[in-house]
Amino acid sequence: MFGFCATIISALLWPDLLSNQQAIIVTFVAFILIRIAPMVAGSLLACAWISIYCSLLFQVGPAFSANKTEQMQQSVTVRGEIISLVALNRDQIRVDIALINVDAILPIQKRLRLTWKTQLVPQVGQQWQFVIKPKSITQVLNQGGFNQQKYFISQHIIGKGWVLDATLVKADIPWRERVIRRLTDVLAGFPQGDLLLAIISGDKSLISSSRWQQLRSSGTGHLIAISGLHLSVVALYCAAFSLWLLARIHPVQSSVNLRLVSLFCLICVCGYAALAGWQLPTIRAFVMLFLVVLLSFSQGHSSTWERLLIALFVVLVMDPVAILSAGLWLSFGALVIIFALFNRQVPVTTWPQKIVALIVVQISLTLGLSLLQMSLFAGVAPHALWINLLMVPWFSLVVIPICLVSFVIWLVVANGFNVDGIFELANALLWPFVELIKLTSQLPYAWIAVSQQLLPNLLWTLLAILVLLGAAKRFKVLALLLLLPVALSLLKPRQEPSWQVHVLDVGQGLAW
Repeated sequence: MFGFCATIISALLWPDLLSNQQAIIVTFVAFILIRIAPMVAGSLLACAWISIYCSLLFQVGPAFSANKTEQMQQSVTVRGEIISLVALNRDQIRVDIALINVDAILPIQKRLRLTWKTQLVPQVGQQWQFVIKPKSITQVLNQGGFNQQKYFISQHIIGKGWVLDATLVKADIPWRERVIRRLTDVLAGFPQGDLLLAIISGDKSLISSSRWQQLRSSGTGHLIAISGLHLSVVALYCAAFSLWLLARIHPVQSSVNLRLVSLFCLICVCGYAALAGWQLPTIRAFVMLFLVVLLSFSQGHSSTWERLLIALFVVLVMDPVAILSAGLWLSFGALVIIFALFNRQVPVTTWPQKIVALIVVQISLTLGLSLLQMSLFAGVAPHALWINLLMVPWFSLVVIPICLVSFVIWLVVANGFNVDGIFELANALLWPFVELIKLTSQLPYAWIAVSQQLLPNLLWTLLAILVLLGAAKRFKVLALLLLLPVALSLLKPRQEPSWQVHVLDVGQGLAW
């Protein structure tokens, strides 16, 4: 598994993937070596799997791989289900659709982002047949800019297009969309209704651009996006409730009760993930949680690191292009930091020790994830340290449980009674969070952009600080070695160029 995972991750540096014929040969060799050299076999299987997966993912039609002149001269007919309304303007909309392909070899979801000039307002969940003018995914070549190609592929968006004609095929709206539509009408009247809708259902359509900017500058976007934190909170509270209930109904200390509790937790978490639409980050978090429960009841012993490796292996088998997603790196990076701290086995018994441990974990998470944040987004939010130290416990212990309990009560009772006021408490509990992110966006250094030249030095320095904080004493000397590249770069004399040219890629503005 280690060879498989390491090789999949190394694909970020490959110049090209294998062809289908080469992948078949490599797979055959891997099965021959699986007993002799299992790590080499795992690496070979990873090479073959990611190549075959990407080949199947981009296997839509020749129109999307054609050059620009050929694309302008042909149209493509596709059938898909609308999964997201990206933007609604006066005369045109942008939608993401999931292609429906009954002849697919593997159940790989393929998506397209379409621009549609229409007065209609299609609904999420409807199936349409589109005649489109295809367009490949493009990317500007500015350093530090948003990498649209990388983001689209990580979300399985394999192309774009203009809608020339559209026919509604299936108007039935799934249960999730019906619930979200009713919930949106209710929560739109609350000051924090946009955040409530995102926490409960994963729908972020009500969040304004100014609110997104506040979340970005405070480093708290992860509290709104349904991910491992939210699913873990649901699992823990469901486990506590079911244990309390079983202690009164069937007070027997046996593995049967634990299995019942685990099954109940998985059912509740599965329902929450389904309400969130089974987005890719939610799927990854659910897979990890499911594996934790499964391995807890397995006969063999496995360490914390082995379980994390198994979770990463399963995620990469299900979706190898997840290595392009920032969410994968941030979620697994956070787990690595937490496991590294708790594996030190320092006794934590008293409340002061617990508070200190919480502060140490939050500081380590902020510093560690800052490394990834700078690498992924070319910037960092310094105020994320103190605001997450306050808000992560607040969301885990209060906000998320109250929001979901309010939703369950509303869902059960709303058919017969008007209980829209049930969300008043959840709305009030989000008020401190909203005020804090507003304050953070107005403070100096809310977002610090990191230049490409300065980024390596900062990464080495923060990594050295993490080693000093978390590593055992015999490994702390590694911090000096990590600072060696920084010292060499500072001692190196700088030579200013006699002249230089800065070119900004603005897309079609550079065309002649």
